[in-house]
Amino acid sequence: MTSSFVYSKYVLPLFLLFGSGSSILQAQSSTGLFVGRVPSDLSFRAVPDKSTGAITSSSSIPDIDYPDSAVTLAGLVPHSESSAIVRTSPAPIVRPPQRYGGTHEFAITVGIARMSGHWLGYRKDVDTEVINLRYSRVIKNGRHVTYSYSPEVTPYINLEEPIYNQNDMGNVEISRKQIIGGGVTPLGFSFDFFPGHRIQPFWRCNYGVLYFHERVLSPEGSQFMHTVDFGLGFHIYQNHHFSTTLGFRYIHMSNANIAEHNPGTDAETFYIGFSRFHSPKSRVVE
Repeated sequence: MTSSFVYSKYVLPLFLLFGSGSSILQAQSSTGLFVGRVPSDLSFRAVPDKSTGAITSSSSIPDIDYPDSAVTLAGLVPHSESSAIVRTSPAPIVRPPQRYGGTHEFAITVGIARMSGHWLGYRKDVDTEVINLRYSRVIKNGRHVTYSYSPEVTPYINLEEPIYNQNDMGNVEISRKQIIGGGVTPLGFSFDFFPGHRIQPFWRCNYGVLYFHERVLSPEGSQFMHTVDFGLGFHIYQNHHFSTTLGFRYIHMSNANIAEHNPGTDAETFYIGFSRFHSPKSRVVE
């Protein structure tokens, strides 16, 4: 056992605990800052050796070669001739740069359709207004695309359809009727491209069900409707956790032949939305 080890392990702590005078020795390690007193007639100047880590004294304190178990001193700032402040700084924690988006998404979208296509359904002239609440959970992060499970709740949907009536003169009169409903979309999947970028295009496909307060699309139709839709859009981020969404959805609505008549219709829907993203914080072990 060397004299420097004995000094660093036993003598110096005694000076710190039982020394007198106004001189103060402060040592800081990765665990915090330690303050102790040394005798007023004791003075030293320490210079760390970059290659060995040894502390060289120019006064009454001998050279100290700290072992691995001792606190490593990174620097010394003289307080006065009889005191010193020894400070160390913990190694900085390198964190990855923050990306746009997150693991969880909470969104609201408002859409309107003034065109009813006839690719899958053939009922035309049907206007649609819809509000959706969506939750998305990332299931796989790729370098160029992120895959998410994205179910939705539809608290409000309004179908405005034409009603054809024949008057006493034999002429056909056209009026319009609004039918309110709601539903859920248990199966929804989202594919977001260029994850982490401020503008992120995406592609979505969904399957859901709707229920209306009366029969829709036909007097012999059903109150219950199936929906299949797909579409694309963009997330435009205001900051790392909030985005505005612009998108298009082609929504097919049909009762799947559970009623006597199944005309079906397609809503070409443009929508705007707002999203809040959240990612769990990783625990940092120091």
